Amino acid sequence: MSFLIDLGDALNAFLSAKYNTLTVNSESWAAVVARELLNAVTVPVPWLRSIVDVIDDATSTRSVTLPRLGGEGAMIVYARSVKVPEIHYPATVAHEHEHARVLKARPDLQVIVDYTDDELRATAEARAYACGAFTKYLLTGVLPLVDDVIFPLTSGYGLTVKALSTARTLIQADLSMMESGVVPPHTICEDVLVFLRTRYPQAILVKSFQA
Repeated sequence: MSFLIDLGDALNAFLSAKYNTLTVNSESWAAVVARELLNAVTVPVPWLRSIVDVIDDATSTRSVTLPRLGGEGAMIVYARSVKVPEIHYPATVAHEHEHARVLKARPDLQVIVDYTDDELRATAEARAYACGAFTKYLLTGVLPLVDDVIFPLTSGYGLTVKALSTARTLIQADLSMMESGVVPPHTICEDVLVFLRTRYPQAILVKSFQA
């Protein structure tokens, strides 16, 4: 097992324990059940249909976070290819746990209702992608470009041009903070930094964030 995969597994365990998250792969029984339930409610919501397609698609690179059935917390369904390339894995763990954090904080239907609004969905995804970008920055020492961070949002999310512009603005602000040596104002970013400083201090390649 490579260093980054080992680190990603440890980060996943750390965040899952804190946010009461069940993490599975897309072939697990839990993912199959989630897919079938989503199938029943996605007919009138085209962009939500894409989430089911992600769970079904063996070649998909997108992981998804869903409300946990019958209890507080969330279920993260990791894509089959989540560990390719390896640096993608810890970044995805951070990204999906930002969604899980929101579901744990607000275990009600309002979270789902909010996610049907373009602007609110763009804001939520911007936070999640910023958490992933921060994790990747710490582990590579290379600041991601805003175009690269936002690119996944341009397809499959059903976002309007205005909503994409909102996401870009938010992500650019977070990247500017990272470049200045400031942790973006997202709890998961703080969690990731604490985890790395405690468990893998040698993995932090950005001097301004080293303990």
